[in-house]
Amino acid sequence: MPGIDKRLSRYPQLYSRIGFAHQYRPLGDDELAFVLSRQWRKLGLTLDLTDFTDAQAVAAVGRITRATSASSTACSSRSSAS
Repeated sequence: MPGIDKRLSRYPQLYSRIGFAHQYRPLGDDELAFVLSRQWRKLGLTLDLTDFTDAQAVAAVGRITRATSASSTACSSRSSAS
């Protein structure tokens, strides 16, 4: 519903209790590697997927973010059911 965020902001006690969530699809392996390589480059690092530790780091980020998106989907479906 457009404008509800602005309307609710007029009531700070209520507004602080309501959260707005956006659902994003999990990144694929290639997309995740692309994003991480760009972020690592900003830090002065290089991402080498043939290196065991880099591959494990990418896999860990993938597991964490996919689990987070799955749990947020479960939470939204529970809240919409009530």
